[in-house]
Amino acid sequence: MLRLSVLTGVLLASPCARPVLAQTEAVSVIFLETARAADAPEADVYRLVTDSSRLVAYAPWLANESAQMALDLYAAAWALTPEGRLGQPAVYYVALVPGETTRP
Repeated sequence: MLRLSVLTGVLLASPCARPVLAQTEAVSVIFLETARAADAPEADVYRLVTDSSRLVAYAPWLANESAQMALDLYAAAWALTPEGRLGQPAVYYVALVPGETTRP
């Protein structure tokens, strides 16, 4: 099972080649998964999810009122940053961490 988690650690991929799962009006959502790094086995390392079938499977996670509210709030906060005021797009990263899902 996969659960959503706050992204902490190191991104193992070029930021130039980011697959975008979903784009709301103002926010692009990128999914990351854990990866093993031979040179840093104790660190949490993440790589981009690039498999299109997996990205399509994750899309429903964003199709609900709570997710849209969170992305809208993120977009509003981003618009207040220097980058946002310059028109740079907001990108929201979601880390997929192996483990049990947390459901009430």
